[in-house]
Amino acid sequence: MTKPVTSDGPFEVGLQQLQKYLECSFKDVRLLKEALSHPSYVNENPGPKISSYERLEFIGDAVLG
Repeated sequence: MTKPVTSDGPFEVGLQQLQKYLECSFKDVRLLKEALSHPSYVNENPGPKISSYERLEFIGDAVLG
């Protein structure tokens, strides 16, 4: 079961459209949002718990070695 997106802003609407296009639902939409968020977006749009893809990139680099 997917967690609903709490805001209907343009970014969130785009995430919903992306999921429809890919024909898949993400269990945690927040991870999808984080994976697609550039650091400049996070800096220009401060908000509660908005993260960029850098954390996920670091984890991926550590796993791949």
